Amino acid sequence: MSVLHRIRIVRATCLVLAALVVFPATMAAQQPPATPSIPSAPLTLDQVLELAAGRSETIAIAQTGIRRAEGDQVRARSALFPQLTLSGGYDRALASEFSGLFDNFSGSGGGDPGTDNSSDLSDLPFGRANTWRLSLGFSQNLYTGGRVGLERQLASLSRETATQGLTTARAQLLFDATQAYYDAALADRLVAIAEATIEQAGATLQQAQAGFDAGTQPEFEVLRARVNRDNQQPVLIRQRMNREISLLRLKQLLDFPAAANVRLADALKTSEIPAGEKAGR
Repeated sequence: MSVLHRIRIVRATCLVLAALVVFPATMAAQQPPATPSIPSAPLTLDQVLELAAGRSETIAIAQTGIRRAEGDQVRARSALFPQLTLSGGYDRALASEFSGLFDNFSGSGGGDPGTDNSSDLSDLPFGRANTWRLSLGFSQNLYTGGRVGLERQLASLSRETATQGLTTARAQLLFDATQAYYDAALADRLVAIAEATIEQAGATLQQAQAGFDAGTQPEFEVLRARVNRDNQQPVLIRQRMNREISLLRLKQLLDFPAAANVRLADALKTSEIPAGEKAGR
């Protein structure tokens, strides 16, 4: 087999191995992310906080920072122990500039009776087709001038900082999720109030129109009732827009699609005061 043919075989093998490694990674990257499940029942505050904590990128980043700080602690502590390194390698030479160099030295020794015919210079370490290498190293720090202790202290402080960062991220997320939840609940209640106000204004307009038709109400009362009803339309539109914005903010925290149908529990419902407390007042 010629050297060129061997090179082609090695190149083809490398291309096949590269395809086997890159193709699964490419397919995994092209897969769309899984859509989070949306509860069908109305969401309570506890459910919102649980979902937000489980799907927050900020908390995931903070947790990754803690794991990285733990790795730095292990690496800093490893400097106190002996370091043992072992490495090996293998080389296969398809062609060498030493090929055929020692063929003249094996045989009769060039016809000289005083030459040792048993000598073979091909046993030298260079020019071989197969080469194996194995190395073993051992090291131990005897004196570092306090460097190892300072590195361990720095790694410990980094771990505490990462832990505080995770606590801060969770607290901020709970605050944002609670605020978004109650903003959405309040916006929904304001929409209901605006709709009820328009219905009441419409009923007042109907009564004024009926009185005007019966001759008991002047036309000015009908006009005032109609203006009052029409003035409530911009209020209703504004409250509905505020509700959509609040729901979009809540969906963003929960990692829900913008078109998801999210319903909230009646979180603004006031509890009834017991009879004893009423009597005491």
